[in-house]
Amino acid sequence: MTLNNYLRDSLSRPYEVGEWDCALFVAEWVDILTGSDRADYFRGLYQEKEEGLAQFGPLRRRVAMELDSLGFFKAESARLGDVALLRGGLIGIVIEIGETLAVATVLENTSQGGLITLPMDYARGVYRWER
Repeated sequence: MTLNNYLRDSLSRPYEVGEWDCALFVAEWVDILTGSDRADYFRGLYQEKEEGLAQFGPLRRRVAMELDSLGFFKAESARLGDVALLRGGLIGIVIEIGETLAVATVLENTSQGGLITLPMDYARGVYRWER
């Protein structure tokens, strides 16, 4: 599946903690890239954001460990499809918007089924997977 197809399919999914949130949005993309099943492992393990954070520790550290174990590496600059660690404990996927780069993530209370874009200056680091 291409990044564009994944984003298109994601637009209609409503936000739900532990089922479709920023972590699971990225986990499903990672599964598509790598053939892993990380999203299935995490789905349903928490019903509140605080519960998920308490269960898995600091998101930035946990995400970095998971990505490292799958062969991702920390990149110096962002490319389309990279996983981005964001301000505020969020994670997302680097996407193209016009001639600039932006980050897509899933947040509650949005008019777009949870899928929003944030400017790249929200990114605190990006991880890349190459076949």
